[in-house]
Amino acid sequence: MTLFEQEVYNTWLSTTGKYAGRPHRRRKSFIDFDETSNGIATKKISAMLARLNIVPVDFFESSYRIYEDTKHLPIEFFATYKAISNYKQWKKQTIKLKTRKDII
Repeated sequence: MTLFEQEVYNTWLSTTGKYAGRPHRRRKSFIDFDETSNGIATKKISAMLARLNIVPVDFFESSYRIYEDTKHLPIEFFATYKAISNYKQWKKQTIKLKTRKDII
């Protein structure tokens, strides 16, 4: 597993813990992690983030900001088109807010 993939997984852990209101611990050992369902999802997400040039923190937080009542989203969710759609929607909202603040 690459360093970027490890960082993506630990960013997901951090974001999930933050929005669930519980502490989290970064995963240090990624031995045999590739074969798990979380490892496979992490590889898909990492490839997508690298291809689309998306910052992992923004990507994971965007779905929690769209679904404000949600406390936990599994990592498999972020490998779906719905997560990308949430990111795009959130990005548009932040750009609109930034533009409005610049005008005022």
